[in-house]
Amino acid sequence: MALTTVNDLDYIAARLHGRRSRLMEKERLDTLCRLHSVHELATALFPGTSLASSASIQQRLVQDLIDELH
Repeated sequence: MALTTVNDLDYIAARLHGRRSRLMEKERLDTLCRLHSVHELATALFPGTSLASSASIQQRLVQDLIDELH
C-alpha cells in the first residue's frame, strides 16, 4: 500500500465507514448476546464454517481483519 494512500483521508474514511457497517449494533448485537453456545455464535457470525471454540472464532476475526488491512 502506498504511503499516499494511507494519508488519504477519503480512503481512510471509506475504510472506516465500511468496517462500521459490518459491526453488530442494536438488535443484531442483542440477538448475538442471547445465543446459548459458542457453536451458535460461530454459526451466526460465520455461516457454513465449523468453528468449535471461542479461540477459533477470535482467530478467524483477527485473520479477517489482517486480510482486510493487507
